[in-house]
Amino acid sequence: MMIQTATIAAQPAVRRRSSVLVVWAASALLLAACAAPFPVGRDGMQNIIVGQDRLTAQDASLPDQPALPRSQAVTIAKGYVPTWQQASAVTARYVALTLHANTGKVAWGVQNRPVWLVEFAGARYAPPAYPESDCACDRTFQPPNTAVAVDAQTGALVIDYGFPAGGAS
Repeated sequence: MMIQTATIAAQPAVRRRSSVLVVWAASALLLAACAAPFPVGRDGMQNIIVGQDRLTAQDASLPDQPALPRSQAVTIAKGYVPTWQQASAVTARYVALTLHANTGKVAWGVQNRPVWLVEFAGARYAPPAYPESDCACDRTFQPPNTAVAVDAQTGALVIDYGFPAGGAS
C-alpha cells in the first residue's frame, strides 16, 4: 500500500514537468515563427541555393585574424565564379559558417567553419556544368548573387552558393 501511495504522489510532479516542457516548447516555436525574415544582417541567417538544394546559411563574425589574407581569399574565390566581373560589388568577411538543411540538420558538413565568405553581388549563381536556360523555373536555382566560402587557413574551397537580392550580409 505504501508503494502505491508513493507512485501516485510522484505522478503529479511528472505531469508538472511535462506541462512545463510543453509550454516551453510552444513558446520556442512561437518565437521562431515571429522571427525576422531573412536576411537578418551582417551576422545572421539567409536562405541560399547550393546546386538545387534550398538551405539556410548562418554566419557569425570572428574576432581573430585568419592565416589566409583577405586579398588572397578574394583571388581564390574569383576562380569559382566565372561571372565575377559582372559583380557590382565584391566583399569578403571572416566568419564562422554553418549550413542547415530544411530539416534543421547541418548540411554539407559545414558547421561553425572559419571561412572567408566572399560575396559577388550581381554575379548570377550558376552551379558548375549547369546549362543556362530561359525557363523561369531554372532561375529559381540561379539567384542573382554568388557567395564563395574559402577555408580561412588553407584557402581550399568549402562551398559556393547563390543568394537572393539583399545579400547574405
